[in-house]
Amino acid sequence: MFGAFFTGILIAAGIVIFIFIIMGLIASSSGKEKIENIKLYNERNKIPINSKMIGCIELNSEKYQTKAQYGNKMLLGRLFNIWKEENRIILCESFNINKPKDLIAVKTIIPIENIKFFTREGEYRVDNIVQGGGVNFKGAIVGGVIAGEAGAILAGREKITTTQKEVDKRQTYLYYIDNNQEKRIVFFSESYDLLLELIPNKEIGYIEKHKIVEFKKSNDTQEKSIYKDIEELSNLKDKGILTEEEFTEKKKMLLEKIQ
Repeated sequence: MFGAFFTGILIAAGIVIFIFIIMGLIASSSGKEKIENIKLYNERNKIPINSKMIGCIELNSEKYQTKAQYGNKMLLGRLFNIWKEENRIILCESFNINKPKDLIAVKTIIPIENIKFFTREGEYRVDNIVQGGGVNFKGAIVGGVIAGEAGAILAGREKITTTQKEVDKRQTYLYYIDNNQEKRIVFFSESYDLLLELIPNKEIGYIEKHKIVEFKKSNDTQEKSIYKDIEELSNLKDKGILTEEEFTEKKKMLLEKIQ
């Protein structure tokens, strides 16, 4: 009786192992096929190996309503390959198992000089989540038996733990000019860091900072030019070509330009 029982267990175990082996082979075959399909798709669309994956929510007024796996998150949008080629940024939709592997995808090609700026906007916060601190009745009973009332109080307290949860509702916006029209692309929040890597001089903070620097340089140049003009006027006054009143008036007009 027991022999038949153990024989049945061994047979069942063998069947389970066989099923797992078959499932593993199928998964392996499916994985290899997917890799080959991605390779074929990338070759047909001339997507370079060094391209990066970027999550796109809206491209030129077209909003994507399907979900895409981006890292460990499921987000509303589509995945694109992005890369920099010479003085252009190129976007090409990434391989999708629901589309033909030999599909020639439409690319979005943006000359870098046509990019106005990119920025990240929206709500971002880190929430502190406190758990515990309640009453552990089992611990209180055990503590009371061992150490009386004080033990019951101490053992009855649940441990307080604090964890942090990141809430990121931001989106990354890229604005550019195409055929004399301003267009925008909306990316996942995380795409900001990738754009910062590809086109750092188009980040809004960088642009604003350098505008101030250029403005200051321009003012410095203008100021030097004005002081040079005043020096020349002084020479004309010393030579008797200008009167003291004329020199003072012209000097005042020049100084007003830098005040």
